Amino acid sequence: MSFDQGLSGLNSSSQNLNVIGNNISNASTVGFKSSTTQFADVYAASVYGSSSLAVGIGSKVAAVSQSFTQGGVSVTNNPLDIEISGNGFFQMSQNGAITYTRNGQFQLDQNGYIVDSSGRNLTGYEAVGGQILGGTPVPLQVSYKDLAPTVTSAAAITANLDSTSVAPNNVALGASPPATAINPANSTTYNYSTPVTIYDPNGAPQALTLYFQKVSTGQWNVAGYIGGTQVLPVDPNVAGATTATISFDTNGKVSAFNDSTGTNAAAVATAAAQVVTDGATKAQADAVASTAIAAAEAQNAVNVATINGVNLATAQNTLAAANTAASNAVKAALSAGAVQADITALVTAAQTAQPAINTSTTLPTGTMPSFSLDLTQLSQYAGTSGVSSTTQDGYTKGSFSSLSIGHTGLVTGTYTNGQTMTLGQVLLTNFFNPNGLLDLGDNQWAPTTAAGAPNTGAPGSSVLGSLNSGEVEESNVDLTSQLVNLIVAQRMYQANSQTIKAEDTIMQTLINL
Repeated sequence: MSFDQGLSGLNSSSQNLNVIGNNISNASTVGFKSSTTQFADVYAASVYGSSSLAVGIGSKVAAVSQSFTQGGVSVTNNPLDIEISGNGFFQMSQNGAITYTRNGQFQLDQNGYIVDSSGRNLTGYEAVGGQILGGTPVPLQVSYKDLAPTVTSAAAITANLDSTSVAPNNVALGASPPATAINPANSTTYNYSTPVTIYDPNGAPQALTLYFQKVSTGQWNVAGYIGGTQVLPVDPNVAGATTATISFDTNGKVSAFNDSTGTNAAAVATAAAQVVTDGATKAQADAVASTAIAAAEAQNAVNVATINGVNLATAQNTLAAANTAASNAVKAALSAGAVQADITALVTAAQTAQPAINTSTTLPTGTMPSFSLDLTQLSQYAGTSGVSSTTQDGYTKGSFSSLSIGHTGLVTGTYTNGQTMTLGQVLLTNFFNPNGLLDLGDNQWAPTTAAGAPNTGAPGSSVLGSLNSGEVEESNVDLTSQLVNLIVAQRMYQANSQTIKAEDTIMQTLINL
């Protein structure tokens, strides 16, 4: 026995006590990872090799290893408190120095940057116009700028028109005097009306009111007004048209929209005469027109089948045959001497006389750019006319209201107009050997060669954990086990002091001889 053994034991025990004490003192530190003291025995070196009678000369601390197990979770309801569920570290930047942390307690500084309590910037991908740019991680900044308004470019309405409705007087097709026009000021000229809110380029809401007028079984007229200006329909095939026509099949679903059968006849005749003048026969010109109409009707059937979800394959086969017949008719007319431009004019005139179903109609609204209105989700069933839903993609100006952070790190801003926009994305970084990181204190680790190359990416990808906003990861210190370890370490220290005391007693005995 020697003093060295006792002294080394005291040193090892003292360091172990320091580690345990540090763990206990950080039991409430967010993101803290507890450490464990690893010991090793010590033997005296000899040029003659080891001996079976060799006795160790004490112990040493081989390493202080941190445990990167998941800590508990505390709910804070603060959207800038972020908990990492799984592997990974937040990447922080301060004056260009990169560090890593598991402490997800963040806040916004005076410039809108997301920072920790020491002013370090949380890094990630920036976004422009709501789109993540990728590339090199940069400090994340939340913009307080107003969200600019967006003009409506598309709108849709889902509604039912009562099939039992009675057409207003003089509305039926072929009635004499002429059919009654829809007049917003006269409720007897229409059966049902409903508003659809849209937005102009300045973000001001505009009320588009649609008026529906029963014509006959399975057929309705519709007109649209913004203020006192009529904006629907605008049908280039029907001069002076004041209404568009919606046709329904026997199942109550839209079968045709703005069907202008029989219109544009004069344009068809003029175009056909020009094809004959070019050298084709009248029969060939008529074949071009008739096959073009058949192709348009076949396309109409495909569109209807697509909407209704029935007989689509049959309709597609019919369309293919119709397109082949139309192509053959055009080839025959061209072979007889017709000019391609005149053939195209005839086909266009014929097809606009029998237009296929439109999934939407374009509405010019004066100073407001035109937008499309989808009316294909209308239905005609017995029952009260009413709207199920209206949608449109425009909105007014919005002021920044709040932000949220999703599981994949997307930072989303919410605005007073109900819109949201992606402002950036928080990233995570993982290492093959987290114990190789250099502990800097203040919940920060610095990268080292021993830790391995950093693997940075979006949360939830590869081996990286996901994020939970409004929560923080507690310290992973198990206070109960640490207190037990403290007692054991204390006894170890006392026991090693006893070896020194015993050695001292032996030395005193020798001196007294």
